[in-house]
Amino acid sequence: MGNVTCPSCGAEFDSKEKKCPACGAKNNLKLCHVCGAQMAKGAKRCPKCGAKNKKPIYKRGWFWVLLVILLFAIPWPFGSESDSETPASAAQTEPPQEQATPTATPIPTPEVEMLELVGGIEGTEGEYDSFGSSIHITGQVKNNSDKVLDYAQIRFSLYDANGNVVGTAMDNIVNLGGGEIWSFDALGITSGEAESYKMTELSGNYFG
Repeated sequence: MGNVTCPSCGAEFDSKEKKCPACGAKNNLKLCHVCGAQMAKGAKRCPKCGAKNKKPIYKRGWFWVLLVILLFAIPWPFGSESDSETPASAAQTEPPQEQATPTATPIPTPEVEMLELVGGIEGTEGEYDSFGSSIHITGQVKNNSDKVLDYAQIRFSLYDANGNVVGTAMDNIVNLGGGEIWSFDALGITSGEAESYKMTELSGNYFG
């Protein structure tokens, strides 16, 4: 892999680097796989030869397996009366015990949005993995309140070139402190190549 030129300071560095080693600017550049010309990672085609921009392919199958396990292992903030099962023999001799379920306390809507997508949708970046039919959408969310949110979630809808929904991408976090910034990485599995996306949910809750 060759070098790219930093648009901020003009230094040359390996295109695989995530940041410019000279000035620390984020590397949003890559080299065209056909002609080797410098181009933006988010560009659909090479500005020099017109070749379609191929997104990086992740072949670590264990990563997807682990991620799915973690998504199911994270406790959701909604109680369930079927969290524990009582054996049939015990149910006949003892009355079922009611379990207290935490109730979400509504947060008053302030003049400033409680959660903010830093930089708007333009501040996010999506990378499509054609091998795994998945997409990563990265960005930052800021908690504008002075409260610690027990749970926050962001969700995106994914669209193909014809505007049809081909999947969703989401990420969540627990215990997001007041004024803190969350760097999210929303993962989505698609039924076809995702050409565009938009945010459909940004929510947070705390329990009093």
